[in-house]
Amino acid sequence: MMMCPNMIPNPNIWSTLFELARIELNFPKDQIVAKRIDTIAIDNFFKFNSGGIIGYTTSSSSPSALDTDGNNSTKQKQQQQQHHASMAYLRIFKAGNDQIRFNLMDTFQKSKKSGQTTVAASDKSKISDMMTMLDNETCIVTAVRDPIERFLSGYSEVEYRREVANKKHKQKTIGSRSTSITYNITYHTAQTTHNIDATVTAAAAAADGPNYTHWGNGTTRRFEQFVTDFIGGPQSNGLYRYKKYGIQEIEHVFSMSGILWGLKRYNDCHNNGLEDGTVTAASSSSYVTLTGYLPSLHNLNMAFPKFLSETCRLKLHDLAKPFDKQIMHESQSDPFHFHSAAKQVWTMQGNISRALCIIHALDYACFDMLPIPGVCQTVYEEEWFRDGLMNALSNGRKKDVSSDSNNPPPSCPSSSLRNKTMIAGGGAAALAKLRSMNNTTMYRTALVTAVNLLGDIVSHPQEETYRTIDKSNTTSAFALRLGSLPGGSDLMLALGFTIHTKDNSYDNNVEYYILIPTADAWPKVVTAHKMIQLALREDMREITM
Repeated sequence: MMMCPNMIPNPNIWSTLFELARIELNFPKDQIVAKRIDTIAIDNFFKFNSGGIIGYTTSSSSPSALDTDGNNSTKQKQQQQQHHASMAYLRIFKAGNDQIRFNLMDTFQKSKKSGQTTVAASDKSKISDMMTMLDNETCIVTAVRDPIERFLSGYSEVEYRREVANKKHKQKTIGSRSTSITYNITYHTAQTTHNIDATVTAAAAAADGPNYTHWGNGTTRRFEQFVTDFIGGPQSNGLYRYKKYGIQEIEHVFSMSGILWGLKRYNDCHNNGLEDGTVTAASSSSYVTLTGYLPSLHNLNMAFPKFLSETCRLKLHDLAKPFDKQIMHESQSDPFHFHSAAKQVWTMQGNISRALCIIHALDYACFDMLPIPGVCQTVYEEEWFRDGLMNALSNGRKKDVSSDSNNPPPSCPSSSLRNKTMIAGGGAAALAKLRSMNNTTMYRTALVTAVNLLGDIVSHPQEETYRTIDKSNTTSAFALRLGSLPGGSDLMLALGFTIHTKDNSYDNNVEYYILIPTADAWPKVVTAHKMIQLALREDMREITM
């Protein structure tokens, strides 16, 4: 079946997998098809990705000879600085991601400079934040594990975090007033300890939880109800209360195939290829795909560096060395017996286990090096299951419940943002640079600053004050919020500003961004204002998904 052709997840089966799981759990006929709000939530289950590490090495050759004019030729300059290799690790929650990320960043940090090679790396929160850094030469890797084992581990993590948060709430609740309480989740390593602060609100903890939370901690019945609630209606049953206690929760059980969907959306944004993964000649240089994946977390500190060195042609010896940090989550000790109860239910191989097989069929299809458990193999070979999938693959997605039909995906800028003719000088490229080289808060602040700046110009077209900004003052609010950020100057120039030097009352030869009023400038400013507003709305919508 074409569930994941060329490692591209087929969205036509997303809702169908949950419908088949409801049939397995004997839901009433009128509850087999999900409500719209739950269909969108199911889409998020299959779409979710959380970025990862991107690293690169740049090598500089020895100084080259000057040409006859006394200047380095263009070819010589290109030879002096070359990107020898690049890699990207796409993180998957509950698949060794903290251990891999901390060790990779530590390795890159130790190897910043080695002879003629300069090394750098950054940790991105979304695949969309990595867009401008990826191309067909990037070695893109990840690590996966058995999807069912990962779901059980993710469930335990969700429960542990909520239980710890609830205990803190019980310690301090003042009437109906919302009270902030802080606690730490600690990650232990061989060399250091990383504390992640999480803010908890008493008002949120006081609310009634989902159905499954009314069963006792660490009981099999609680896990069975969790799975039933999750499959029956993840949003309407209250399981998708994102960051209820200020920390990530339910995303720990989301499908591993989400990283592949993220790569697909990247290619869609760049018009790379067709829906079936066929690469067009014009787009092949920027088409990206997963280079390889580690199919097991066994002996991860030895296995992942070995896998990385064999999969990617990285001229950095340190990346082949075994990791020296061991990351441990507090939930791994299973103090409330959530994980052991979930494993007990899975071992029973009953309807709950079969339903879990069904919603994870796409993970097994996409990451086909993973062995399929016997109970899952049995389900996948049954006629009713195969008929249901074939029907979905033949008929496509239900348009009335698709979350993609009316809105562009949050990981991909809208088509208007990709149209570089809207702003002179490549505004889309400037926005992409801003997003990729700054964290989420800084990027959003830069957008707000640009919107306010252009809004003032549009509202006061005759006043030069709003069209003149001091570029030299690096401590001004404008500089801190936009002008001095990587990509900030690119955006200002793309918006139509030019740099001029003039004297002021305090200093000579001060640089300013100046927007010169011309017949062509006004429509470009108005259009640019709308474009930046759209970029801001897209970014805020992505946060709420």
